[in-house]
Amino acid sequence: MSPAKRKRIDPLEKAIEAALSPGRFISYHAAWTFVKDVGGVADDIEKIGLKEPERAARLYEIFIAACHEKANEIDDSSGGFGMLVEELFQGWIKARQNAHFDPGETAISLISWMEDDPYGFCHDLERGVVKVLDKKGLATFIQQIRAKFESAPTQVDKEKRFSSYERRRWGGVLKTLLAAQRNVDA
Repeated sequence: MSPAKRKRIDPLEKAIEAALSPGRFISYHAAWTFVKDVGGVADDIEKIGLKEPERAARLYEIFIAACHEKANEIDDSSGGFGMLVEELFQGWIKARQNAHFDPGETAISLISWMEDDPYGFCHDLERGVVKVLDKKGLATFIQQIRAKFESAPTQVDKEKRFSSYERRRWGGVLKTLLAAQRNVDA
């Protein structure tokens, strides 16, 4: 294969992989230093976010996926790794907004991550999201969350014992988002 046809790997992708040390378990005592080092790579991505927002958004997605892979290899009892991943989500949103990506696609992706969250990285994600979403992005996200809330069952189904959980969950997210908008009437 010619060099032109080979896909070049972004140097920051290599930095993500090196920082996360796949296959190496990170103990509780080593976690703080580990998270600090991994955070340095996140800082490097943030620096390119204004000049190359499309690249930054792609790198954040790769980083978030890699953190999901690393989650079983770290004792994150302190929560530092989870907080780092929350910052990656916020950086991803900023990069997408700077690249003028569709806010609807951003909202759908966020909700997808919130629904499939085996490591709790998205627990209360909406609290951080409201800090970085622009006005249009926040309105679109609220619209998507409202649809999730309204489509959730209103009463407990005897066969699905926890069906009311879904409504409470999306209702709580919606309250947080509307409070951030200072929309008391809604």
